[in-house]
Amino acid sequence: ALALYQEIKEAHHEGLTFGEYLRESKDPTAKTVIFEDSAALVGIVLAAAGLLLGQYKIPPAEGVMWDGIASVAIGVVLAIVAFGLARSSRGLLLGEAATPKNVEAIRRAIKSHPSVVEVVELLTMHLAPKQILVNAHINLKNDLTNEQIIESIAEIEENMKKAEPKVDMIFLETASLKNSNGKK
Repeated sequence: ALALYQEIKEAHHEGLTFGEYLRESKDPTAKTVIFEDSAALVGIVLAAAGLLLGQYKIPPAEGVMWDGIASVAIGVVLAIVAFGLARSSRGLLLGEAATPKNVEAIRRAIKSHPSVVEVVELLTMHLAPKQILVNAHINLKNDLTNEQIIESIAEIEENMKKAEPKVDMIFLETASLKNSNGKK
């Protein structure tokens, strides 16, 4: 009950319904606690039903099979929970990209800076449930000095972290629209 309350509170904090939070959350520990506890409760009900049906010798086979049927049903419930947890954790293990909502917030944060002309490429990857790596290739205005470029990069990184607090590591590749010959 305490784990469920904590997750509902976290969902509310992120402005999501509980169902949306469970689908979008990258935190495998929260899902594991909730799903395992739910499976345990379902298992208790199935075991009790199997014992009761067996005790009262309800057909088939005068109640002898009910205990075994309940055991198989519990095994199926546990297999479903294990499959669901493995499926939801797979993204973190393989380096899943941030959600489209996160990516759009990061893109807006970069584009909002006055020195940025365009975001050429934006790649993201979850390192942990609340850690996102950002790799961005951006074009800056041509007339910036080295000091202005350094200052702009620091401000862009700060903007990204404000827009999406999960951003932890940032790699920015910058270029101006001119090549070394001064042509566009």
